[in-house]
Amino acid sequence: FLVALTMLMSFLPVGVMATDSITVYASVVRNGEFTTGKNNETMAYVPVTLDSESPTIDEAFTALHDTYYTDGANGYIKTDMGMHISITKFWGVTSSSVGYYNNNNYAMGLTDSVEDGAHLVFWFYQDTSGWSDAYTFFDKTTATVTGGDTLDLTLTQTGYSGNSPFSGAMITIDGVEVSDKMTDTDGKVSLSFEEGGTYTVSAKFDGSYIVPPVCIVTVTEEGKTDAEYVAEDKESLNVIYTNGQNLNLPKIGKSGKTEIEWTSDSGCVDADTGVVTIP
Repeated sequence: FLVALTMLMSFLPVGVMATDSITVYASVVRNGEFTTGKNNETMAYVPVTLDSESPTIDEAFTALHDTYYTDGANGYIKTDMGMHISITKFWGVTSSSVGYYNNNNYAMGLTDSVEDGAHLVFWFYQDTSGWSDAYTFFDKTTATVTGGDTLDLTLTQTGYSGNSPFSGAMITIDGVEVSDKMTDTDGKVSLSFEEGGTYTVSAKFDGSYIVPPVCIVTVTEEGKTDAEYVAEDKESLNVIYTNGQNLNLPKIGKSGKTEIEWTSDSGCVDADTGVVTIP
């Protein structure tokens, strides 16, 4: 039996073993903002699956277009310049005034390898003559906090002489400016979120062109006690009664975590359904 099994395995074609896939993340910036995908998703730290054994930035960009761009890989064109391969079309935009970083570091070229969990940031330069767009990034690309707790972020810019704190940048959440939240002289800012959900935190700067940072923040509500949920749901109750009509009595609180029971001392009202029977 062992001999027969060994012979059977020897007839299998070379390369039938499946390679493990990896996931990298990508952000696409145009005009200083994250662009959108074919399903209107914000192209900020979106996952891209690669099945190649030794994936490259080029393969990641191709898969990015296949997954998220309206016209697929047709939106991505490269040109062989002899000494290197240059991007001449990206996200459907014909331009060579582009840049891209791998894990907040300068990428040497499209043939650079990418690792599982890598973050690729691609941008179109706004300053197409001086190439002065400053690449910025937060110290966290993802974060999970409990509602009401503080999230501390530090904004950094890259430069020829090294990295440095970026001050005076206004924070945005899901594309909306938070007027009272700006990075201090050390590039630091503190945020808090009251509602659970997932938020895209970034930054803008009026003084010069920047490549915006991204931090995907997941806010949980696990810190609230049962009593807090009850109090909040009780406060949000709003039962409107119009004379002669049935009441709409909710059975679940606004948070979705509380159940509501109704009672009435009037025989005209069905406490379970809210039906009012006029005597």
